[in-house]
Formats: sequence, C-alpha cells, structure tokens
Amino acid sequence: MAQEVSILPVFNQAATNVWRDFFNIRKACMSAIYNYNLQKSDCENEIKEYKYNWEKKNFNFAFAAYIHNRMVGFIQGDSSMNTAYIRNLYVRPEYTLKRIGYKLLQRSEQACALFASDMELISLVRAQPFYEKYGFRPLLAGQNYYAKAIQWRPSCVILPVFYISEKIESACNKLAKSYGETFNKENVESLHIPMFVYLDENSDISGFITGELDTKKKICKISQICMDKNKSYFTKQRLIKEFNSMVY
Repeated sequence: MAQEVSILPVFNQAATNVWRDFFNIRKACMSAIYNYNLQKSDCENEIKEYKYNWEKKNFNFAFAAYIHNRMVGFIQGDSSMNTAYIRNLYVRPEYTLKRIGYKLLQRSEQACALFASDMELISLVRAQPFYEKYGFRPLLAGQNYYAKAIQWRPSCVILPVFYISEKIESACNKLAKSYGETFNKENVESLHIPMFVYLDENSDISGFITGELDTKKKICKISQICMDKNKSYFTKQRLIKEFNSMVY
C-alpha cells in the first residue's frame, strides 16, 4: 500500500518538537547527501536561531510533510517587500522519490500568492537542478541565488494566512462587519494565531476562519468564522475541516 503524504501548514513553529524535527530532517539530509554530520551543539544553535527568527519577524511561514504522523520534510521561510524568501527546504533521504519537495514548494507558492509576487532562495549545489525543474532561475549566471515569479492565481481554494496584507485585511473587515463583528488583525499576526481564507471563482476572499489559543489544554480552537452569506454551507464546512487538520 502506498504511503499517503500530508502537507500541512505549521502555524506555531514553537510547538513541542517542531524545531527539533526540522533539525533532525536537515541533519539526515546533510549526512546522506553531503557526508556532513551535524552535532548536538549545531542542534542547540539552530534551535536558538529558529526561536530568534520566530520572535522577531512579522512573517514566518512553514509547511511540513507527514507520513503516519511522522514529519518527513519541511519548508520554512519569511517575507519582505512582496517577496517570499525560502530559508529551508529538506526531505528525509529515504522519501526523496515521493515528490514531497515539489509538494512543499507548491503549497508554499500557493500560500505566498496571497501577498507576494515572487519567491527567492539560496540553493545548495546539489539542489539546484531540483529548483530549476520547478521554475527557479539564478539571478546571475553561475550563482546560487534563485528567483521565481509567482504566476499561480488562486480560485475556489482554501489557503492558510501567515501574513495579513491590506487586501486580506480589507476583505475580512467587510465580512466580519456583515456579522456585526470585528476582525482582529493584530491578534492573528502578533500571536501567530492560525487563519485560513476561502477564495472564490474570482479569486476574491469570501470567507475566513481564525483560532484562539487555549493555554490550559495547549490547543487552538475556532474563535471566528465569517462567510459571504451567498456561499454554501459546504464551503463553511471546508474551512472548518482545513482548520481542524492543521499543525499547531
């Protein structure tokens, strides 16, 4: 039986073991591909760096690939000035033939299409053919700094929101107002609260869902869901299902 791969957004990268899973996947890749063995001290230093970036940056996105609840790959990055920067993309060597890297890139590009016009990254030497196959090109010939224009136009799809652009804020304010509610942008961004939006056939945001952290149970539950009242009940259920399947 083929092993099913789930690609899920990771909103709370500071959750238990997430950064350690990131490191262990990277460690396995560096050992298998480059014969370079990362040490325990490297792990602690990288976790400190993850924590620093997590606390200081306004936007910090991640997706993880899971097989039977085990993380086997991840992508992580940040954004500035309409550009999404991929900082890490690794897949355990034993799963490289399952196209997990492509799936992680695809999901990230789809999410970043909400606010960014292009993606950039610095590629390791042996990963360059992989990125080139996906459409990335070096900014200068012979260099390892790659870029790709985001051309995907989302429609009839639910996407995770890691950064709230003016367009997203305006649409969500309008939807919340139709319910006599308010949309709390600051809470979502400062606390890394999970959020998803539904984009209709015209690529317009016609629904959103946000979470609320239950510190005692260490879980995230739904705090607000607002839909265009012309949309079907099924669309609302899709938003709820997507929210409940995330990693937090």
